[in-house]
Amino acid sequence: MSRLLKIRIWDRRLLSFVPDMLLDFGMLTDPIIFEATAFTGVFDSNGKELYEGDITVWSTRDIQTGERFAYLYIVGFENGCFGLFPVGSSDEFQPFDNLSSGDVLVGNRFEHPYLLRGL
Repeated sequence: MSRLLKIRIWDRRLLSFVPDMLLDFGMLTDPIIFEATAFTGVFDSNGKELYEGDITVWSTRDIQTGERFAYLYIVGFENGCFGLFPVGSSDEFQPFDNLSSGDVLVGNRFEHPYLLRGL
């Protein structure tokens, strides 16, 4: 069984992701300037790829009151697997194999850090 390794690289100097056509494996040796994030192999409910550092939202509605709740998560890697860390909560890391597929990608911690503020 083969596994596709996909990464994206954040350039801390330019504050942007390096375009795929300019990727150079030498960038991986300079963690002060570049930060690599791995594709998890998982897609959000709209079919978008999820990478480490991405921010997702999962929403639900209370059946009795009709009130809506939304929860933010940040994609990460822990104990040998990818999953979600709840943002602004003391809940624990949730491996992807324990989740339903209702999460929607809303940004990432590099380009959208404001999503993580004040929570």
